[in-house]
Amino acid sequence: MGKGIVKLGEGNWAVKDGNLLAAKETNGRFKNTEFTVSRGTRASYVGRDGLIKESNLQDVNLVNNGNFEELGDDLVTNGTFDTDSDWTLENGAVINNGSVNIIGVGSRFKQDVLTVGKTYKLDYQVVSTNGESFRFQDGVTAFADINQAVGYHTYYFEATGVRVQFQALGDINARIDNVSVQQVDPNDYWTLGTGWEIIDGTAVADGSVSGNNYLISTGTDSVVGKTYKVVFTVSDYVAGNVRVRAGQFASDNVNANGTYTQYQVSTSTETVRVQGSSSFEGKIDNISVQEVKINTPRIDFTDNTDGHLLLEPQSTNLITYSKDLTQLYWTTANLDVETSLVIAPDGSSYANKLVPDDGIGGFRGLSRIFNSLSGLHTVSFFAKKGEYNYIMLRTRNSPNTGVMFNLDNGTFSINIDNDILVDNSIYMAALPNDWYRCELTLDPSEATTVGQLNLGWNVGITGDEENSFSGDGVSGVYLWGAQVEALPYATSYIPTSGSTVTRDSETCTGAGSSADFNSEEGVLYAEIAALDDNQTYRAISLNDGTNNECVRLRFNTTSNTINGLVRDGGAGIAQTSYQVSDIKQFHKAAFKYKSGDCQLWIDGVQRDTSADTFTLSTQTQLNFNQGTSSDIFYGKCKAIRVYKEALSDTDLQNLTS
Repeated sequence: MGKGIVKLGEGNWAVKDGNLLAAKETNGRFKNTEFTVSRGTRASYVGRDGLIKESNLQDVNLVNNGNFEELGDDLVTNGTFDTDSDWTLENGAVINNGSVNIIGVGSRFKQDVLTVGKTYKLDYQVVSTNGESFRFQDGVTAFADINQAVGYHTYYFEATGVRVQFQALGDINARIDNVSVQQVDPNDYWTLGTGWEIIDGTAVADGSVSGNNYLISTGTDSVVGKTYKVVFTVSDYVAGNVRVRAGQFASDNVNANGTYTQYQVSTSTETVRVQGSSSFEGKIDNISVQEVKINTPRIDFTDNTDGHLLLEPQSTNLITYSKDLTQLYWTTANLDVETSLVIAPDGSSYANKLVPDDGIGGFRGLSRIFNSLSGLHTVSFFAKKGEYNYIMLRTRNSPNTGVMFNLDNGTFSINIDNDILVDNSIYMAALPNDWYRCELTLDPSEATTVGQLNLGWNVGITGDEENSFSGDGVSGVYLWGAQVEALPYATSYIPTSGSTVTRDSETCTGAGSSADFNSEEGVLYAEIAALDDNQTYRAISLNDGTNNECVRLRFNTTSNTINGLVRDGGAGIAQTSYQVSDIKQFHKAAFKYKSGDCQLWIDGVQRDTSADTFTLSTQTQLNFNQGTSSDIFYGKCKAIRVYKEALSDTDLQNLTS
């Protein structure tokens, strides 16, 4: 077969500096032929493991010691008292039998190992005591609140002196062993503001500051204009607000326990910091700040093991709380929304469980109404069977009016008595761990209230028994990742957490140079699938940087049609077309271009020819558009090849079979 200069995909994908690399046909090695993807926002895709991923999330966490668990080396020598050495013993203190014995008022033992201003973790064991008092001190401050009962204890303190000292206050007879002192945050990754402490692997604010009080990271500064994924956990919440800032005032305040994920666009160059306000009292932990590199290709593995380049138009998720279904944004009826430990489709925990109560009759579900809509809208969500195997998406406020999804076998049934459901739009995609993504397209103009989508996820109903059904208060179904978008088909999941979120459209352009292509003859081949049969042009082209001199392979404005053509001097010539059964399925298409001899091959068969003549100017690039920024290819591409010679019929048949 002829020499393929540019080759993309076929299970062989590589990304360098955010650009998608092509490979040589002759040896499969990646060459310096880069496709540039431009999107402008973060986006999701299905990874090779079947889980939903973030588009090229940076591996590096900008926050060091974000779990506050780093400890320095033990500063105490002979803390196990195995020998009578290293400690200064005074006023009757004595080391024997593997511990230190303090006897009588003023009896003490000490080492000078601390640094003033540092925070330390003190571990010690009280082996025995007669009940009289002792204290721990650093040479300046006496910490009388340490635990003096028999047993192992831990105490955190900020040093005002350099000493580690235990001293008897009363007529005591006590034995102490296993003394250890380690610096907390030994690399000084955090600067503690007033009212902040690091205790037992968490950062703790005591509520003493009514205004802003900061916990400042010494990690990498945020960069203006870049997008960051910020994750943190709040626990033991008492009062006030707290947020994590990866730039000036870019994050949301939170005031409840939970794990929070926020996306921030930095508005200033600033180190990452925790900001408490309004007398924040509580704990924060597990802080992660990662850059989201937005202009990156998405290699998606939905329904195939080789992966495909996914290119999508702009879309907005109109549901503002897509994952946290416990929010008041959602309306519940005769049902509890529980936070479970079931692994969600993105690999995280805490998918919600919808549990109908034990009453009898009526709607048992979760609902949300959208008004004043125009045009087709597509609803999608992720569901997993629990004790029940089914969930119904109701499309209006009427019993048993919707689509029933069977989460045990991936089938569905329809019970809609009006025209709101678009024909042949229901789809279920299986994901790992028994999850399904369920999709259907609705026409709000056909709703009982025109322009309205009255959506309700009904749990536990299998047929027409809504008025007699009773839950048990325990059994349910898992739900995650709800999405409503103003498109006639579903796109990749767009996560939201308090507002609608828009994913920008994306383009893929610019691979190759004049040395890679032959303007007189060749073959443009692609294995592609459309997102929808929406009868618009969606093109892949060899071109000279204009729309006037190009070779195109594209989805056409005729339903389910793939088209190959040449444009010479701004005129469309050598046009070839074929109507497939479903352009939403992958097809292997090759367009052979040669003046007077053009052929379109699809799925192993020559489908159309053209004998038109042409003289093309030099072709300089391969784009997923018509040659300029129109007719952008939105769809899926498993593979693409460009050959510098017109292949034989046998080679074309083999290539497209």
